[in-house]
Parts: sequence; C-alpha cells; structure tokens
Amino acid sequence: MAFFVSAIDLVGDRTDFLMEWQAPESVRAIVTNPPFMLADHFVRHGLKLVPTVAMLLRLNFSDSERRSDIIDGGSFARVHFFADRLPRMHPLIGPTRSGRDRAVRTCGWNFSRFAGSQISSLIPAVSFRIDFGALLI
Repeated sequence: MAFFVSAIDLVGDRTDFLMEWQAPESVRAIVTNPPFMLADHFVRHGLKLVPTVAMLLRLNFSDSERRSDIIDGGSFARVHFFADRLPRMHPLIGPTRSGRDRAVRTCGWNFSRFAGSQISSLIPAVSFRIDFGALLI
C-alpha cells in the first residue's frame, strides 16, 4: 500500500494550524508533534479537518478534565507506548540526550472521528510498545 505524504513546516512556512479551515485536497490524516499547551486544541481541530489524527504527546495527556471530551467522548482510538524516552531533536546536530529527556515520557496517540462508532468496533483498540533504540545509530 502506498501513501502520498504532504509535509508542511509550521515554523518555516509560517502556517498557523489552528487557523486552517480545510485540509489540503486528498489529505486523510494529520500527524504532528504539537506544543503540549495546545495539544487538545490541535486534536479537536485536526478531527474537524480530517478523519484521523496522530500526535506525539506526553503520556499524561489523558490526565486532564479539559480533555475528557477527547478521551472519553469517542475520539480516542489507541496509544503507542515507547520502550524508552525519545531523545530531543536538535535542529543542527540531530538527536541528543540530556537529563531533561529522562523526565518527559511521550507516546504516539491516535484519534479518529470513527473511534466510538460501529465502524471502529470492527477494529480492536490495540496499544503497542515501540522500541526506537535500534533506529538511533
């Protein structure tokens, strides 16, 4: 199966994701690493634009009452737990490890307009543990 990928750098392209009123034609999913303070806004807005949203978020994303409409309201599909904490990505030198990296636990969160529907009941909600250690050579 092949996918067409359309990439937009929100900083370089000076694009404000939360101001977008429609996704580019043929885009069916949004994958991003939003600022954590705006993560719930990114998820809600992304689901208005496309059927599937995947985000790199902190493990404790679900620990807020203000996000209960997302987690408990039928949009949460699955979470992918990482075997280790991800290194920070320095724009000039690539992946780096520091003491601060150890304090932040991130996961891959998936959301879908269909997560709470009969369509999604055909697909089991599965959580995966992903080991990125082999990828960082």
